[in-house]
Amino acid sequence: MFSTVTGHIIQMLKNIKSAIQASKECGAERMLTKQPDLIYLKFEGATWTVHKDLGRGIYPLKATGNIWTVNEKTNIKAKRKGFQIVPDFGQTAHSMQGASLEAVIVDCLTADHVCKMTDMLTSYIGLSRVKSKEALLISEPFSPVLFRQGKAIGPEIVMKVLRREITTEDAEQEHRCSLFLCVYVLSMP
Repeated sequence: MFSTVTGHIIQMLKNIKSAIQASKECGAERMLTKQPDLIYLKFEGATWTVHKDLGRGIYPLKATGNIWTVNEKTNIKAKRKGFQIVPDFGQTAHSMQGASLEAVIVDCLTADHVCKMTDMLTSYIGLSRVKSKEALLISEPFSPVLFRQGKAIGPEIVMKVLRREITTEDAEQEHRCSLFLCVYVLSMP
């Protein structure tokens, strides 16, 4: 339903009191030993409302169960109950284009990596998603030549094609520009 959309758990209901009572202290966190039956997810920037009693962008998610056969010969079955959500611990630079994030951890590759133009562009996208420099963490020292790759050819070629200074064929042959990219940009309204 919400593929590639990031949300936050804002509340858990049913069995939560007994789950918290039976939880284990793990430093500053609690580890639940019983699963809640319902959690509420909040999706920032959502324009939809599921129910009039819930706020905008709040979705109640129920735990669902499934039974499957582990071994056909012995007819051993397994049962699992859980929530159909995936923790969002990391995303690609491609999927984060245009996003503004509260905090990021960026991997700009290793200091001894032989950098290419695509590495520079990917690293730039990751570094430029955060709202403040205090909320930016670079995972490890990166190559000193990473941001010395020169001018990005792709945007320059696309602009030349848009200005009709060169044809898409010229861009493909002379600059090794993806014909798909040039045709895609030209077909935009």
